[in-house]
Amino acid sequence: YNNAFGASCVRMGSEYGWSPQEHSQGFGTWIQFDLGEPTEVHRVLTKADGKYGWISLYRLSHSMDGTSWKCDARTFIGNHDNWTVQQNTLSPPIMARLIRLHPMAEGGAGGGVLQAELLGRRSFSGFRHAKFVLNQMLQDREFADCKVTCGEREFPCHRIVLATTSPVWRATFKKGGFRESH
Repeated sequence: YNNAFGASCVRMGSEYGWSPQEHSQGFGTWIQFDLGEPTEVHRVLTKADGKYGWISLYRLSHSMDGTSWKCDARTFIGNHDNWTVQQNTLSPPIMARLIRLHPMAEGGAGGGVLQAELLGRRSFSGFRHAKFVLNQMLQDREFADCKVTCGEREFPCHRIVLATTSPVWRATFKKGGFRESH
């Protein structure tokens, strides 16, 4: 296996590009991109190296921690020649720290060679990501664990949120001084 086609050559503009060893394909073959922190990826750009063939179809998998992986159900159209940059928009975008690109088919002479770029935005630090997840949960009525009644209106709510925002609510929950209705 030639280092000219190793993982370090995958970036656009490299002299060659990345090529799987022995031109294998499928979910067992991949190149991994470590984005360093949770990133919202909107687009994938791919290109061949201009000489040795291209990846014509690929799939993606992604992870936040490198242990638990999710396989994207979509199959993306890759390249059809040695020179054109192919752009695929991810809608919805993928939120991940790690992304694997799995070649599914190749074309041209010499097998598939890939140069790629992932486009997106690093919009979530660890704290901001946790806040994002919490906000998603707060907006989902499935996670509400109590209701507050004010006059004739009922509002779904979360005990943990009430307890952290007000000393009165915190004392009420600690002492059990609340009434639940069924």
